[in-house]
Amino acid sequence: MVTDAASQLIIRPRTRRWAHLSLCALDAVFSIGARYTSTVRTCERYAAAAKLTALVDVGCEAEVIGTDAEQPLSVFVGDMIVSGPESFAANVLRNRQRTSPRGGVLKSVAAARYAEILVGAGVERYADVPSLVADELRLTSVEAQLREVPGNGASDIRLGYLWMLLGDDTMIKPDRMVHRWLGEVIGRRLSDAEARDLVAAVAAERGCTAWELDHAIWENQRFRRPVIGSDTATVRRHRAHQGRWRDEVLDLPVGEAIRPQVTASIVDSMLPAVHDGASAADAGWNLMSEAAVAYTRARVPVVQAAEGVVETDRLWRNMLSSQPLAFSLVGELRAHPDAALAVLSELSGHDLVAFDHIGANGGAWALDGMQAEWAPPRHEHTGDRSGFDIAAALRASDGRRVLITIEVKYTDRFSTKALEAERYVEALSAVGLDTAATAQLVKAGASQFLRSVLLTNSVLHGGRSGVEPLDAVLAVVLGRDDDSTAREIVELVAAKQTVVPVAWWALGTFLNIASKHDELAEWADAVGARYLLPNAQDALAGPGV
Repeated sequence: MVTDAASQLIIRPRTRRWAHLSLCALDAVFSIGARYTSTVRTCERYAAAAKLTALVDVGCEAEVIGTDAEQPLSVFVGDMIVSGPESFAANVLRNRQRTSPRGGVLKSVAAARYAEILVGAGVERYADVPSLVADELRLTSVEAQLREVPGNGASDIRLGYLWMLLGDDTMIKPDRMVHRWLGEVIGRRLSDAEARDLVAAVAAERGCTAWELDHAIWENQRFRRPVIGSDTATVRRHRAHQGRWRDEVLDLPVGEAIRPQVTASIVDSMLPAVHDGASAADAGWNLMSEAAVAYTRARVPVVQAAEGVVETDRLWRNMLSSQPLAFSLVGELRAHPDAALAVLSELSGHDLVAFDHIGANGGAWALDGMQAEWAPPRHEHTGDRSGFDIAAALRASDGRRVLITIEVKYTDRFSTKALEAERYVEALSAVGLDTAATAQLVKAGASQFLRSVLLTNSVLHGGRSGVEPLDAVLAVVLGRDDDSTAREIVELVAAKQTVVPVAWWALGTFLNIASKHDELAEWADAVGARYLLPNAQDALAGPGV
């Protein structure tokens, strides 16, 4: 029975491992809620600073592990104490990520605490781990202490990953993932000893090591999420990814659906309305930085005063919504204007030197620099309820006034509401679109972006009153790197009209450009970890495991 179930798992051979326990502690802590490539770089920076061999190939461990070259874990703790946690994070690891992007402790502090607990239990080197795992009372005490370190998560993801990193090919420490998988297969709970022996026996039957089977079980359980039958394959993948972020990074329970679902009353990618006495809006869990939360709280009343629509559940609880992504981007970029100008310059091709202001009669409709959910007075422009997820008024180095408007997409599609050509005759003519070309765009599903382009062009010329005309505009769709439908719509609009420049910006490219700037680097990494699906090279299964 168990062997048959194990045959459905994906077994990956272990090729390399960290040569020192300090690097295991760093990996276990820094890999949660981050792209694994950044975790590897962090571990390698400490290894370089401590003059350590970072990685050893499986089969060649004896070159470092078990020799004088293997670093005692207490030395890592001492290095942290000497430097101090802030300096250690900034100058040695060059990574100031926190256990949660919303108010967690420095990951360097959590990793050092992991090391202190293990050292206190007599674990200095790899050779000390088996005796700890075999001593049930001592292990229970250590695990209880490790769970208290911020960022563990209710599912013990980080703790289970630590044991995987510390284990050898023949030893596993049965964690919740292993017990859950075995319980589902066998139908009852096993003791740790029974689970360990059974995994070892099944691994031998399958021709792999116990560690390889353990790792396959761990990945199977971690990546298995509740399914909503109506989801497309793409939405299902991203909903599961957001569910893991909620569970493992935010350490929050699943929330109730905003609308009644056919197959679920609670949804993996939905945050709870209230948890531990805090509401989703008060806590700001769905946004990616403190700056974004502060900005959003100030911005929402302004949007509402301008007759804009902000759906509070969508903003504060729906992790699949593009609206919190837009507010997260704008809030953080506004906090770092110089870096924001550099990012927008590289993406747009304009040499942007300052943020500008579009008066819009000085009311709630004013565009001050870069804003989320901005729309000018509708009576001055296209007369509909169109607006922009993000808009930025800018100055170029040659003095030109530039407007960049951005539609943000994540898993949401463009609106299916067809543009009524007869209602936009003047606006369509202004961008050079005749009846036939407009019909082609509408048929292709480009109506929403077309309305955005028409509004962008109207703002360029100062609207019906001709007030404050601009010198240049760019209408953008910012979306997932793999969203071929949105990309094709942008390309079609670009081919059918040439008056308004349009562009497709992939979120991954946007974040990679932002990461070049020190003040945005950690934020960009966290946003990427949350919104970009890990690929085979960047999954949580790198050289340390």
